[in-house]
Amino acid sequence: MASFPPNTGTARTTDTAETNKAIVRRAFEEWANGGTRFFDILDDKAKWTIAGSGTSAQTFHDRNAFLAGGYGPIADRFATPMKPEVLGIYADGDEVIIRWDGAAEMKDGQTYRNSYAWFFRMRSGKVIEATAFLDLPTYDAALDGKPLPPWPTI
Repeated sequence: MASFPPNTGTARTTDTAETNKAIVRRAFEEWANGGTRFFDILDDKAKWTIAGSGTSAQTFHDRNAFLAGGYGPIADRFATPMKPEVLGIYADGDEVIIRWDGAAEMKDGQTYRNSYAWFFRMRSGKVIEATAFLDLPTYDAALDGKPLPPWPTI
């Protein structure tokens, strides 16, 4: 009868997934409680892609480029910090997916609301690659100072 060694790879993958999930969960919890260092979980060379079409859909090739060109412009329009509400965090190995809603009051008096799905690839406790899915028409309207579409209610 053949004998096979125990599968240690699965245990390592599960441990990695749980560790990565915990890192991301903790960062979101701190952000939701008023923390301002959420994006510290990005590696300095992290690649961030805003998925979709239009001028806002683009790839930033490091953390500083994303903060300056991706998050910075929308954050500058806010009168209050973005408040995230995590709907789910899922992890498999070095991949973490976060489904969340965010809201902030804008300087023009409107309330910005958007739904997000962020896909992170992690290494050594840092995000090295991110793809963000969101409602780009709402994001673009907020950037351009236009009326925001109504938030759907169920």
